Amino acid sequence: MNGFLHLGHAFSLSKIEFAAAYHRIRGANVLLPFAFHCTGMPIKASADKLRLEIQQFGDPPVFSKEVEQQVEPQIEPDKAHESVPVDKFKGKKSKAASKSGDKCSSGKLCAVLAFLIWQMRKLKSMGKIIKHVRYTIYSPLDGQPCADHDRASGEGVQPQEYTLIKMEVLPPFPAKLEPLGGKKIFLAAATLRPETMYGQTNAWLLPDGKYGAFEINETDIFILTERAALNLAYQNFSRFPQKPCCLLALTGYELIGLHLKSPLSFNKIIYALPMLTILTDKGAGIVTSVPSDAPDDYMALHDLRTKPALRENMV
Repeated sequence: MNGFLHLGHAFSLSKIEFAAAYHRIRGANVLLPFAFHCTGMPIKASADKLRLEIQQFGDPPVFSKEVEQQVEPQIEPDKAHESVPVDKFKGKKSKAASKSGDKCSSGKLCAVLAFLIWQMRKLKSMGKIIKHVRYTIYSPLDGQPCADHDRASGEGVQPQEYTLIKMEVLPPFPAKLEPLGGKKIFLAAATLRPETMYGQTNAWLLPDGKYGAFEINETDIFILTERAALNLAYQNFSRFPQKPCCLLALTGYELIGLHLKSPLSFNKIIYALPMLTILTDKGAGIVTSVPSDAPDDYMALHDLRTKPALRENMV
């Protein structure tokens, strides 16, 4: 079993545990072997990790000096005698069970698998089930959806839905964007509150952030982070499906001051301004600014207006 033990595991185990104990009391020679699970994406993920390590370091492995120097952090002397947390060992799997210690087994349930394959094919031929796309967490390495219990880590993570705000870049274009002439260029910002876009005053960029101009279709180009472009590519928002098409690498400094036209903003023209607290590993790395609804936006915009030295350092 993968992960922490819980009452559901104990409930399932208790059925065979009680049955084995009952028949032993009646004099039967009961074999309750320790079994291994042969399926599951977490197990496959562990096997893939070993395979990649063998490809990188050989078999037996020969590690580089940098890898060998990576050691576990030492415990500080002041904390060496601290008491052990009560729940430190709650997930240990050495629970008592009346299994046969010298016996183990492994079952692949080939008959059950064959039945399931036949059942799915039969239902599909009858038109009872179809295959179609849906929003889910996807593993490009395995080429299939990665459900909650299929992951080696990140259990409980669910898809996060954003609304992408297309802010059209208006002329005059900076010299860096001149090679993209003839196509519509948009600064794409991800937001969780599209209903507030009527009060948008500007867009925020990370000055040191790495962005790119990605071709979405024959006419549109989105400026956002590579991570966001990869997510869009797997949702068929790319010139080539599942492959981001980067036409130009950009930095936040090169985008500051762009004239933008936001689709819902009361202001006809807004500007791209710098903000140091933007996280490029979330959303699109570009943030809309609505000071009337977000105190952080109000404070950042107020600082840019009242602090000339701050403007000089960022622009």
